Amino acid sequence: MSVYQVQIGRLLAGLRQPEGQGQYYVSAPEGLFTTDHLEGIQGTYWSMQAVEDLLYQACKEIIGSFAQSDSNQQVYTCIIEADNVNGNYLMYLNTINDLEQTTAYYDQYYQEKYAENHNESYNRSAEQIRQSIKYATGDYPEMIDDFGEALEKPLHLYREINERLWEEDEEGSLPVLDAAVREQIMQADADSIQIMDQSIHDSGLTMIALNVMARLHTETVFEQLDRTADFIAYVQSPDGEGGDYLTFSTLIRKTVSLEQLYLAMPQEQESDEQFDALFQQYAVQPVEEQFQYWTEQIRRNRWNTDKSVISKYGKTDFHAYAALLAAGSAIRPLIQQALDTVTDQDEDLAQMYRMLLQDLA
Repeated sequence: MSVYQVQIGRLLAGLRQPEGQGQYYVSAPEGLFTTDHLEGIQGTYWSMQAVEDLLYQACKEIIGSFAQSDSNQQVYTCIIEADNVNGNYLMYLNTINDLEQTTAYYDQYYQEKYAENHNESYNRSAEQIRQSIKYATGDYPEMIDDFGEALEKPLHLYREINERLWEEDEEGSLPVLDAAVREQIMQADADSIQIMDQSIHDSGLTMIALNVMARLHTETVFEQLDRTADFIAYVQSPDGEGGDYLTFSTLIRKTVSLEQLYLAMPQEQESDEQFDALFQQYAVQPVEEQFQYWTEQIRRNRWNTDKSVISKYGKTDFHAYAALLAAGSAIRPLIQQALDTVTDQDEDLAQMYRMLLQDLA
């Protein structure tokens, strides 16, 4: 199972607050520290809102420039990828012309490969290829990774903090800012001090991107583009954080209406209907059966294969988690019993049980 998918699902559903609220990272010549108050410290303060404003302005300028270019014809998607691991953003824009050219390239390539070895994986029609790459950003020619110097400053600090957090096992936890070091920092040049909300490291770049995408929609920035009827703009999760499963089951629905989503991706409506029917089917079963079924689906979903209905219908572990949560307090004894007997090899499952008990409290 993916603890991350459950954790971000809980965050997006409002079941929990971001970790690290009211806590700060302080980067100074003396080193990197944590603190729960900034009394006496002067420096550049990067709040979630400050980073959001910078990303919004950068996206607005990128879209405006694209709108003035010759490429602004039949734009069908705009995607912001938020990479919480590497501390980066990417933007993708794609047009029908780009899609047709890429489809033609792969169509010729697949025909040649199939003629060579008769491998059925290459025996695909042009329309099948077109549908498979339509929202595959790796095949988009228009990828923007330069969001300007202003946004790069907080992202550089974010990456510095991430690198230090990854080294915790070897170097120990980040030190807490004590009185002596605080006094030193208070005497330092404010330009040498940077401060960042700790909560930004709890899927913060994704949350910021979702807010930015909502603002771009609300403030009609996309109206500059020559859009197709099925145009959609959304936030993407990179592989390793959630990938397509998190993107299409959850993130895209935060900025795209179901009507527009189903217009652009009819397969999502079919998957939703099938999964919802399954959800309702088990919702009326005894809690023992509900618990057994959904926990087994989570176990099977360890590698995101269609051996589990979770991946089969393009969902995440959080959707099964939500099914267990919907059973209410009657399922708590079963969860507690399973938690008491879970093995060390199933620590991820144990963590999910603890989260369930917390959300059911």
